[in-house]
Parts: sequence; C-alpha cells; structure tokens
Amino acid sequence: EPAVCNVCPQVFWIGMSAAFLKPSVAVGYAGQGGLLLRICLQRKNSMARDLRPLSAVATEDQILLMPNICLKVRDDKFEYGMRTLVLDEIVQRTKSNISKASVAQTVLPPIHRQPQPTSQPS
Repeated sequence: EPAVCNVCPQVFWIGMSAAFLKPSVAVGYAGQGGLLLRICLQRKNSMARDLRPLSAVATEDQILLMPNICLKVRDDKFEYGMRTLVLDEIVQRTKSNISKASVAQTVLPPIHRQPQPTSQPS
C-alpha cells in the first residue's frame, strides 16, 4: 500500500473544480490507472457548493470546489479499485477566504445531502 504523503500534507486548490458526491461517478471519470481524490468536506463554512440544482446531469450529484479550498492529506490507500488520496477540508479563517465564501454562498446553495429515493414494489 502507498504511504501517506508527507511531502505535501496541505494542499491549496487554487482554481474552481467539479467533484462528485457519488464515488461510482468519480471512478468513471478517473478511469483505469487514475487517481481518486476522496474529499471529506466540513459541515459548516465549507468551500464547496451544490451544483445539482444547476446541473444538466443531476444524477451525477456534482459539486463545485471553490478557489483556495485548503485540504489536508489524511490517507493514501487503495480503494474503489484504484489509488485513493483521502483529503480533509480545513476551514481557513482569512479575510480573502471568508469574502470569497460569502460571495459563493449568495450564488450557489451549500451542500445538503438529499435522501435517496426508494423503489416501491409494483
């Protein structure tokens, strides 16, 4: 198994990026030999926003990671059939992050997991 990355324990993601709440969708995009980033988001003050209300493909459960999200490497393991880095979001309390997060909150709603539909017997 790969060892936890000690070279870069914290990562600042400087651009906007799409991510997916469903691992199966992310694995499909990563493809064979890809690297999966499993990001554990903060419940409050997260730098991620829900794109499902705006998405053309709502079944992908897509979210948007805002610029300058800070992530800490927690684990490096083999999961979902590929190498997976587990990253924890770290909420940074800086003026620039707070103002960017406030602007983002006015445009996109925060992430709220929706209950999965259950199938009814016919």
